[in-house]
Amino acid sequence: QRRLPHDRRGVLIRLEAQDHYLKVVTSQGEALILMRLSDAEAELSGCDGLRVHRSHWVAVRQVVSVQRRDGRLVLIMRDTAEVPVSRTYRPAAEAAGLTV
Repeated sequence: QRRLPHDRRGVLIRLEAQDHYLKVVTSQGEALILMRLSDAEAELSGCDGLRVHRSHWVAVRQVVSVQRRDGRLVLIMRDTAEVPVSRTYRPAAEAAGLTV
């Protein structure tokens, strides 16, 4: 969180890769930082969260609901974002209790 502007620091909800940047979404808003998702994931290794897609990392406690659409899992986040769960990361999501 030290990389975020002071007014955007809050409870971490999710991360989203956007080209060379990382969209960091917290309870206080969002910010773009220059960082790779894999690097952020390494820094967050002690947090209760996981990667659910090649472009998305979520904080498990910030998942409001899990839906199934056309056979795919979609996570509804506290910020109302809908985050897809890819087949590659589905076993990890299900192991974390993110199932329908």
